[in-house]
Amino acid sequence: MKISLVVPVFNEEDTIPIFYKTVREFNELKEYEIEIVFINDGSKDATESI
Repeated sequence: MKISLVVPVFNEEDTIPIFYKTVREFNELKEYEIEIVFINDGSKDATESI
């Protein structure tokens, strides 16, 4: 089964890697195909480049 997570972000350059790693390491989700889509909403930091 596939699970898609759509995550709106705004100036989250520091938290995106933490969120991504946490989701990927969450044992209850290991059996699923996970898609994470980050939606940038005009961030002024380096969010878009991550």
